[in-house]
Amino acid sequence: MSTGYHLFLAVAAILSHHVQSADILVATLTFGSPWLDVAKIAEVLASRGHDVTVLAHASQKSDLMRKWPNFRYETFGDPGKPPSIKEVMKTVPPKAFSSTGLLDQVTAGKTVLFATLSLTEETLSDTQLLRKLKNSHYDVVLTSPSVSSGPLVAQYLDLPLVCITRSLPSGQDIRATGVPNPLAYVPTVSSGLSDKMTFFQRVKNVLVYFVATTVGQMVLDKTFDDIAKRTIGDNYTMSAALARTDVWLYDSDLMFDFPKPMMPNMVSIHGHMAERVKPLTEELEKFMQSSGEDGIVLVTFGSMIAAMPAEKADMLAAAFARLPQKVVWRYAGTPPPSLGTNTRTMEWVPQSDLLAHPKTRAFVSHCGFNGVAEAMYHGVPVVGMPLWTDAYDNIARIVARGMAVSLDIHTVTSEEVYQAITTVISDPSEEALSDTQLLRKLKNSHYDVVLTYPSVSCGPLVAQYLDLPLVCTTRSLPTGQDIRATGVPNPLAYVPTVSSGLSDKMTFLQRVKNVLVYFVATTMAQVVFDKIFDDMAQRTIGGNYTMSAALARTDVWLYQSDLMFDFPKPMMPNMVSIAGHMGEGVKPLNEELEKFMQSSGDDGVVLVTFGSMIAAMPAEKADMLAAAFARLPQKVVWRYAGTPPPSLGTNTKTMEWVPQSDLLAEAMYHGVPVVGMPLVTDSHDNIARIVARGMAVSLDIHTSTSEEVYQAITTVISDPRYKEKASKVSTHLRDQPQSPMERAVWWIEHVIKHGGLPHLRSRAAELPFYQYYLLDVMALILAVISAVLLSCWKCCSFACGMCKRGKTNIKLKSH
Repeated sequence: MSTGYHLFLAVAAILSHHVQSADILVATLTFGSPWLDVAKIAEVLASRGHDVTVLAHASQKSDLMRKWPNFRYETFGDPGKPPSIKEVMKTVPPKAFSSTGLLDQVTAGKTVLFATLSLTEETLSDTQLLRKLKNSHYDVVLTSPSVSSGPLVAQYLDLPLVCITRSLPSGQDIRATGVPNPLAYVPTVSSGLSDKMTFFQRVKNVLVYFVATTVGQMVLDKTFDDIAKRTIGDNYTMSAALARTDVWLYDSDLMFDFPKPMMPNMVSIHGHMAERVKPLTEELEKFMQSSGEDGIVLVTFGSMIAAMPAEKADMLAAAFARLPQKVVWRYAGTPPPSLGTNTRTMEWVPQSDLLAHPKTRAFVSHCGFNGVAEAMYHGVPVVGMPLWTDAYDNIARIVARGMAVSLDIHTVTSEEVYQAITTVISDPSEEALSDTQLLRKLKNSHYDVVLTYPSVSCGPLVAQYLDLPLVCTTRSLPTGQDIRATGVPNPLAYVPTVSSGLSDKMTFLQRVKNVLVYFVATTMAQVVFDKIFDDMAQRTIGGNYTMSAALARTDVWLYQSDLMFDFPKPMMPNMVSIAGHMGEGVKPLNEELEKFMQSSGDDGVVLVTFGSMIAAMPAEKADMLAAAFARLPQKVVWRYAGTPPPSLGTNTKTMEWVPQSDLLAEAMYHGVPVVGMPLVTDSHDNIARIVARGMAVSLDIHTSTSEEVYQAITTVISDPRYKEKASKVSTHLRDQPQSPMERAVWWIEHVIKHGGLPHLRSRAAELPFYQYYLLDVMALILAVISAVLLSCWKCCSFACGMCKRGKTNIKLKSH
């Protein structure tokens, strides 16, 4: 399934009522890489019949219409006065070759920020434009939210919002989504760190995050809020505008980025810029073919850095001249003196098309995002020389994947450049239990993957012993073993613990209960379950195997849970929802049962079942339920084994087994209201979730009366709100890019194809608790603060003492 299709579905999910032909407003900066990302997605939507309107400065309209004729344009500003941001962007890039400090980057960023803010003010000040937009009845706003008016425009127009971004250095997306951001293994944007950090790197990560978020709140948000206040009113703020984002589309990929928590509305679309490859011009193709077996090296420092200081250019040219490969170098200006005959300079290169060419052996780049994305997509090793902002993060990620070498453009020599290119081309590493007889047989059978249901199962230990990839399929683990195994944050303030029966909206006492249930469950897991399995493993297959380690090496977790069923919570990249797969394949009923269903007329049928393990129940409970069912105008199909209750009505058919999925095809999947009487374990959680969705009523089986059961069933049938909510849930559940079963099978085959997916396993599972919770970093910060305060106190004490002694001496002299 193509990325373009996924992009369409991500936006179309919001346009469920208008998906045939929607009116889409693109409100973002219309230049630079962020615009290209948004434009690419908008083109896909336009090709599928949607009307796309772009909000642009009047001076840019003709250029935009020439390049993107399929869009409509609404303009603001003076057509004869181009925005200052275009001139600013020309002056910033050359400084990157000489500016090395954080202060230089902040200064450059500040210059760009103030230039873009003028565009925001121009947009929001144009009352005529805003009135026209409001009267146009758009269906959704697309934007790249970094220094853009898009979120505020969406908030003002009260429209759904889709944000397309790579990362927000100020952490605005983290605050807007509420996603946990564990700094022990999640590197902050622009920190240039990987997920494997030393102690001092974690200290740096915390400090960079603190500075970035402070700047985000005190500078960016405040500046936008002031503009909004001056133009559209006090009720609009950037933080509130971003918090109402429906979907975040990230130019980030599970193979590119390090594993980190994601909220359900955060979707990866990495690689969409590199999909369509066009043939090269005849002249360029001839040059590529002339390289023979050695191939070519592509060199580019991005769309905004075609020129560079002469001494840097000559240093690079000297390195390229020594290569046996031919070189295609995007370079504008006077040819450097050391330029070799093997090097061809061009003012513009078809970067993606060249990276896709079979003759391309390496890519020398400043590691801008699109270049890295295209190199990864086409499998080309990289020599990276990052210049600013996210380039440091990009190179850190591909170095961690073993497909790149990083150099410092400010200090690197010609020899080091030559050696790095030679290395990535020539070094192949840069390409990217007691039944011993049974265990021996399994080991010799060379299986590709182990599938297991991990709750009280030896499957994870078998996979660990056989050293095979592991896929765990589960609904939930009451003991929280999956939480520890994946390292996923579990904010107990809004994530209800399994078996707690709570929703995500908890009172104070419910939060206390949630914490206590979680503490008891995890303690039981570690003290009881894990210990029992570990002892068993030690007696049978050896002391090197433990349940916690076995679960931590799980490649993919397939959860029978859905975004429409479960409450939003953080997920790691290898945690995949497959809820609804049980309700897909519905078979016809047998003739007798179909006849009974049809005989119900317009009143219909009520299905009653208490699960596969509770077909029989105490006689008094059965009779209480039977009396309630007998009063219903509907017919009743009841899974029940045993002597028929005395109060059983003529409208009720009891059966020892019912084709539940075929009758109901699962309540949520087919939009059937529910009366729930939870009995054990996760059933309390299940009813809490569907009650929260407005499609169910919950009763206590232990205390409910026949009248209460009758009233509850009558309510969910006669009150149209329950059916409406159930139908809405069903619509959402069915509206997915893949069916849940296809998704489950795809992931399992993906694991088999790649022999495991270690890059999806979070670093968090390997960290000791004091590193995970940054206790050592906090200790250092507290020690530094304490030392400073102590020094200040000592200095003050000393100064006061000196003053006191001075006064004493003066008094003595006066006497």
